[in-house]
Amino acid sequence: MLTAPAPAEDTAETYLALVATTATYLHLDPNRRAVLDRSVRELFAVAKGSDRWVDHAVLVSARRAGVLG
Repeated sequence: MLTAPAPAEDTAETYLALVATTATYLHLDPNRRAVLDRSVRELFAVAKGSDRWVDHAVLVSARRAGVLG
């Protein structure tokens, strides 16, 4: 198994753009969407505008038992 660190950063806008593509978000009524959007913006404001983390890309390979290769 191999991993490679991938630094990432989100702002309220990039996070909301991603969340807006999810089925859960799309099932919210407009009022709940507005509340969620406002709450996310407030949270990012407290975090000084962005959230940084390191994601890890993972490569996993396997060989089936009994198969030569």
